Amino acid sequence: MIIKHSYNRILEISDDYKMVTMPDSRYYRRNGEYYPSITYVLQYYPKGKHFENWLKQVGYASEYIVKKASEDGTQVHELVEKYLNGEELSFLNKHGDPQYNPEIWQMFLRFTEFWETYNPKLIETEVHLFSDELKVAGTCDLICEIDGKLWLLDVEEEFSQTAPRDIPLSFVGSKYGVSRFRYVQQIPFLKHLPGLYRKKTFFQKIEKAFPFIIGYGGGWRMSRIKDYDIPELYRRTQVGINVHNDTGVHNFRLFDLAAYGVCQICDNKQHLHHIFVPGKEIVGFGSADEAIELIRFYMAHPEKAQAIGEAAKNRYFNTYTTKKIWENFFSHLYIALNQKN
Repeated sequence: MIIKHSYNRILEISDDYKMVTMPDSRYYRRNGEYYPSITYVLQYYPKGKHFENWLKQVGYASEYIVKKASEDGTQVHELVEKYLNGEELSFLNKHGDPQYNPEIWQMFLRFTEFWETYNPKLIETEVHLFSDELKVAGTCDLICEIDGKLWLLDVEEEFSQTAPRDIPLSFVGSKYGVSRFRYVQQIPFLKHLPGLYRKKTFFQKIEKAFPFIIGYGGGWRMSRIKDYDIPELYRRTQVGINVHNDTGVHNFRLFDLAAYGVCQICDNKQHLHHIFVPGKEIVGFGSADEAIELIRFYMAHPEKAQAIGEAAKNRYFNTYTTKKIWENFFSHLYIALNQKN
């Protein structure tokens, strides 16, 4: 159990103290006076060119990113609060399955590492602070004492457009794929045979070679992932696997991995040249053994993986965005109509 140490001069509040939350703003009352939340005030403060450039880069995804950051922050704060209250926390539930998003858990572990390294004395949590000079107020996550000095700590989730690629290998999609034969899933003793599914045998070999693979979707231990969590996963992925259910080269994953600069190891090796430049913008394989060899190579040479991912990203934004596709379509249509006339 972590003990709180009381400092009366910090925790003093007035008798009429109250926090007022409205749909689009928040105020704090003290001694009959209302102070706007510092977060509310900063919403209207100029963010600068870097923020504007970020909005241009992510476009409509900015709303999802902000929503995700808010949800992640809430979950991290809840874990920290339970930890400081002395509750026993575990990543796995009693059945051995993950009960938290791995990224959320990693953020929480970074906090516990800090706390156990510096061993602070906890003074108070969720303290409301007022500035009589600036006429604003806000909530401080933690006040603690380290080496005899008081510190105000803000627990923040880590989020970055240029996050380090600390996930070596990932895949988003069904672990088994579709059956080679109709109605197989309706026959109990047949539906578990790996040879009857297009992806199952492949991923059994992949998982044996790389047990640390982060997989989301049907059949994976992590189960499914929310759509707005996928961008952060791909931003942090070094090598991404792409496997198709048929012999075609097109699927959404082909372009999603490229858009986020992931080094893509993809099947349909003989057809990839129609979309990306093999060996420069994408890496193709013809068998599970070849895929394993390529994954090992690019994980061992992150600079080469990064070069392929960046080249694929540039190709995507120069050729395959919705805007570029329509521009290309109308350009060809214009040429065709002129030739006809």
